[in-house]
Amino acid sequence: MKKALIIHQSKKGHTRRYGEEIGKFLTGKGIESRVISLEEYNADLLQDVSHLFLGCWTGGLFFFAQHPDQAWIHTVKKMALPEGIQIGLFTTYLLATGSMFRAMKKYIPGKEGMPMPEWRSKNSLLSEADKESINKFIAG
Repeated sequence: MKKALIIHQSKKGHTRRYGEEIGKFLTGKGIESRVISLEEYNADLLQDVSHLFLGCWTGGLFFFAQHPDQAWIHTVKKMALPEGIQIGLFTTYLLATGSMFRAMKKYIPGKEGMPMPEWRSKNSLLSEADKESINKFIAG
């Protein structure tokens, strides 16, 4: 059975709500899903997880130099990711995501070059394109 863990770091609640939307969508597809904040994360939560969704609010300048928050970086860099786990990234933004996903990917240990789908939202809601992309991600 597929199992998903959705970890979010949210400053004003937008990224949390987007993560919750992802969790609801996955649950509706019959995938056991758990949505947690970055602060709730512990290594035991990755046990038996097939799909990991990592979310962070977009920090940095409006159009460039976007980056994850230091707490997100610190936590993700220390993750012992199980072999075969599929990872997707999500963020919320005000004007643009710019280099956010590229910056997030560089802190994920041992997964260099691994394809990771990306989802972004201005309004914390899943678009039809997001749903289609998530369906492809969980099917693989």
